[in-house]
Amino acid sequence: GVGDDFSESMVDIARERHPELDFRQQAMEEAEPPEEPFDYVLMIQVLGEVVDLVPALKNVRRFCHPRTRLITVNFNFLWKKFFQVAAGLGLKTNAPIQNWLSPDELRDMLSLAGFESCIFKRRMMSPLKVGGLGHLVNRGLSWFPLLNRLNLLHIHACRPVMDQPDREDTSVSV
Repeated sequence: GVGDDFSESMVDIARERHPELDFRQQAMEEAEPPEEPFDYVLMIQVLGEVVDLVPALKNVRRFCHPRTRLITVNFNFLWKKFFQVAAGLGLKTNAPIQNWLSPDELRDMLSLAGFESCIFKRRMMSPLKVGGLGHLVNRGLSWFPLLNRLNLLHIHACRPVMDQPDREDTSVSV
């Protein structure tokens, strides 16, 4: 397995915990493709911190073969104010500035980068486990239509569109 992260301290922790794996400190926009393409590319809470998302995703596309699946997990933009208040109260660590993208915005950017969104899921309405209530909310209420729009996590499973020509003239401003 290979892991990339732009944070040197996170790469150091990963290497310490899993010395058998290959971890590299590099931004996804500049990451060098591996010798062989990946079957899966996992991007967990990464897309919100990338400055120019479409070129970064185009670079990741170079890591793919036709059956590769790109899995992205990012926060629901509806939680932005909650996170800001929690950080202000010291309940959450301050994170870098986030790109708070709606599912449609992210789907459009994935498309511009040459990916097709196959599956989209919303998960985890309550990140807190308060006396079993969080479990009840996540297992029960979070599945109901309309209520599920409040879930914390957005998950996209995508595949590369292999016959799409590279469009260097494409740009996006959010």
